Amino acid sequence: MDNSQSEAILIDVKSQYNKILQAHFKATEYLDNNNITLSEREKHLPRYKEIKSKLSALLDEITRQGVFYTQNEALYGFKTREENDL
Repeated sequence: MDNSQSEAILIDVKSQYNKILQAHFKATEYLDNNNITLSEREKHLPRYKEIKSKLSALLDEITRQGVFYTQNEALYGFKTREENDL
């Protein structure tokens, strides 16, 4: 795999991470909403755990690509070349 292919894969993985991170933010907001009954919120815990697992797997993939990420990137998302071009 050449460098441009690796970079394209990394951009894709970071974009996937950013998208799933947005779902994580929404899920966290929902689960923290005390206006929704606890029993109703608990129904969504399996999906929340799935989201967290996907985020972890994507961070592992980024590391396997030889890229080290900051805590800020893990918590708030990555800037991708596509976003920088906007």
